[in-house]
Amino acid sequence: LIPALLLVSAIFVDEVLDIGLDAMDKPTFGEARAYATVFFGSCCCKGLTTATVEKVFIVFFEGLPLLMALLVALLNDKTYMYKHAMRGYCLGGLIFAFTLAIIHIIGHIYITANPKRDAKAEDLVNNIGHVGKFKVVELDPVEEDEIENKFVRAKRHLLRGAFYFTALGGVELVVILLFIFWHKFWLIFVGQLVATVL
Repeated sequence: LIPALLLVSAIFVDEVLDIGLDAMDKPTFGEARAYATVFFGSCCCKGLTTATVEKVFIVFFEGLPLLMALLVALLNDKTYMYKHAMRGYCLGGLIFAFTLAIIHIIGHIYITANPKRDAKAEDLVNNIGHVGKFKVVELDPVEEDEIENKFVRAKRHLLRGAFYFTALGGVELVVILLFIFWHKFWLIFVGQLVATVL
């Protein structure tokens, strides 16, 4: 169970790092907002715009830490209220970051599985505005030959992903077998590093 948990945590940390780099990019959180727009627009909220996603994003980005700061400060000892407020603010930011990371991971998987959704997300990433501008991006209809080319690329990407997944499974199996027979922590650590690189 430990190798699987290490692998899942490595994937999660990789996506959180991706979101962190996206947060420092211009426009800020452009990829995360574009993926959320396409993901929720395709799943449950038809006609969802980038401006609506941006408003929800700002409310949760600013509001959740402040709400948690207020709740934790009011529910604890009043003597050190400022300390509890700062602790609650950090907790709210952590909850927001985890929620955004999980939405980003699920959205990333959902979007890249379909060439049309991938083309929409790519178009949004290239045309999305800065946070606070509430720019509504009109999605251009994607040409059929462009979709066909994306489908060929997606098929190659899927085959490459299947190869790497198989190689990853082999590395995990070797790590588990080595750990069963030799009980050395450094073996599992090196194996997980190789699995993370794959």
